Amino acid sequence: MNNLEKSDLIPLLNEKALNEKVPVLGICLGMQLMCAISGRQGSDEVSAYAKRVAEELQAGHGRLVTSQMAKHLRPHKVFLDWSQNAAAKTTVAPYSLRAERAPTVSTPLTWDEVAEFAGDPVATRQFQAGEVLERVAELGDLMDGLLSPGPALPTA
Repeated sequence: MNNLEKSDLIPLLNEKALNEKVPVLGICLGMQLMCAISGRQGSDEVSAYAKRVAEELQAGHGRLVTSQMAKHLRPHKVFLDWSQNAAAKTTVAPYSLRAERAPTVSTPLTWDEVAEFAGDPVATRQFQAGEVLERVAELGDLMDGLLSPGPALPTA
């Protein structure tokens, strides 16, 4: 997460009425932040809300956050890829195996792990299937809090 710590990110997202959030180590390109929403709003509404949140956070915290996809605009910033909420996107689901020679797993993380990885990017790693099963046995399912519908997203 470079210069943006959990203590900075969570209050910013809480301002946007998002409830429990789970970081998920996604594909090799980064991390996804998932939260439960009502499921009663269409993809266009969800995507528009995500874009509005990303642009507001960029406007208020542009030194730390960007909503722009161009890589040259993103160094040392958290990229809020609002477009991942579009219906046509194919985001890998948590606990999915990646099609690689040695398959790794899209793995939910604890916030302590996010802070550790932010402080030491070398520590960032991918998890093997067996490791994820051990993590679930030890930590429980970190996605459990997202299984119930969350709130409807604000429309204004």
